[in-house]
Amino acid sequence: MKSSAKIYDLQDPTAKMSKSSASSAGVIDILDSSDVNVKKIKSAVTDTGKEVRFDEKEKPGISNLLTIHSSLSGKSITELENEFTGKGYGDFKAAVAEVVTSYFAPVREKTNALLADERNLLEILDAGSAKAHAVAADTLAKTYSALGLVPKKL
Repeated sequence: MKSSAKIYDLQDPTAKMSKSSASSAGVIDILDSSDVNVKKIKSAVTDTGKEVRFDEKEKPGISNLLTIHSSLSGKSITELENEFTGKGYGDFKAAVAEVVTSYFAPVREKTNALLADERNLLEILDAGSAKAHAVAADTLAKTYSALGLVPKKL
């Protein structure tokens, strides 16, 4: 069983990344432009020193970025540590930014295309609504029957 990665705020690597964070600067938003997310990653809080290695206690900022990169690229933390041996935080942050923007680009592009075609989007929503209604109607009918209630007319 594959475990989920814990991703922390880019500006406060001891707090969970969340839409409700005090500042949006620490949150990677899938629909933000690549430029915005690159800027957020490059300005992420890091730790003293310049060694790229995983140590949640002593290097929470770099550890968080390693986790993000590993989660999206499929590379292990050890592989990334080895890849960035002798390189500084700037090189590493640029690589993390590239992985993040590449990973989310297809989702952002598809979402923007759907939002740009309002008529098609409304057709998709109507079809989904009809499908959900059909599934819910069957479930509600069974529930009303099981409880001995008279079904509500819609």
